[in-house]
Amino acid sequence: MSTPQQNAKEQFDRVIRSFEKIKNNRDRVQAEYEDDIWRFFQDCWHLKDWVKNDPSILSIHTKAVESDVEQFNELKMCADLANRSKHLKLTNKRVDANVKSRGLTIYAGAIGHWEYNYVVSTDDEKSFDAVSLAEQCVNKWRALLIKYGVSL
Repeated sequence: MSTPQQNAKEQFDRVIRSFEKIKNNRDRVQAEYEDDIWRFFQDCWHLKDWVKNDPSILSIHTKAVESDVEQFNELKMCADLANRSKHLKLTNKRVDANVKSRGLTIYAGAIGHWEYNYVVSTDDEKSFDAVSLAEQCVNKWRALLIKYGVSL
């Protein structure tokens, strides 16, 4: 039996599933939630490699993807987070993005719950909520994939 051809759309779908997991932050085990955050940024950044290797995308786009992603600060942050999570030490810094703080918010009441808050900062001291950053990354990729002719 042959393996079906994989493509960038499949990786984008994986990115969306990863994003949905980190949006669901209610009453999660912190270690599992943090794993999901790191996984999202890895999946999201590696979409670039899927675009480069997808035979259904025109070569003009597969060759341009590296420079295209570098135009977006959000995707450069994504790259730093993905690479830091894989290698511990970040050697190819783009904006030196890193998790600056981890917090916990507890909501009291009849049906209390908790949520974790992760803040990402860059070398210029700008801070971003990790889930908001992830959403911006998804939106940047969606626009690029449409530009590349990928049917979403």
